[in-house]
Amino acid sequence: MEMDVLLFCLMGGIVSADTDSAWQSMVSQPLISCSIAGILMGDLVLGSVVGMLLQLPYLAEMPVGGARVSLGNMGVFISAGLAVKLNQIFPGQTNLILLFTVLYGVALSRLTIPFQNWSRRFNLVLLRKADLAAEHGNVAKISRLNYLGVLNSLFFGILFSAIFFFLGKYIMQSAIISFPFKISLPFLKPTLLGAGLGTMFWLFLKRTTFRYTLIGTVMSAVALLIVWIY
Repeated sequence: MEMDVLLFCLMGGIVSADTDSAWQSMVSQPLISCSIAGILMGDLVLGSVVGMLLQLPYLAEMPVGGARVSLGNMGVFISAGLAVKLNQIFPGQTNLILLFTVLYGVALSRLTIPFQNWSRRFNLVLLRKADLAAEHGNVAKISRLNYLGVLNSLFFGILFSAIFFFLGKYIMQSAIISFPFKISLPFLKPTLLGAGLGTMFWLFLKRTTFRYTLIGTVMSAVALLIVWIY
């Protein structure tokens, strides 16, 4: 495994732990995690672009309490790493790569919800054991269980990042090669930004995620129209 990919997977563990069991800082937010992914993989600018494009839609998901949400942070993080790696392999196809990686990241976030549920169930078992330890005043055991929960999230994030990074790389390399010509897709970024703005606009008005994709689509169309005119 290449050193940049190894560091990328290790960072995936930190992003996972930051979301679930430790710190809960800004590191797991797409704008930050994708920029770090870009640095590790050799292209800060492209990594930041992925983070910027997907930061706004990600705000629709608030993993509060036991809420069942997708693994948006991990999906976006892997998207950024893949975008940089594929752009190094296929220079000049940046927008097509962005399209593929963003779609892959969103799909990955939704399809891998069972992995998140498994991780939460494991941490719930640890929590119950910690409650029993607290009843007996066993502080040392509580500390060990806390560290075990963090290690669980770290290991989960590392393994998750490695598996789906290489899977995505294989799938998207085949997809890009299958295109016999270069596709510029000049309207891709305004479209994604429009979807993100639409998401935030709907949440601001309704304070809910219900049907926010509809307003996102409308805003995307408006963004495309503006770019087309000017």
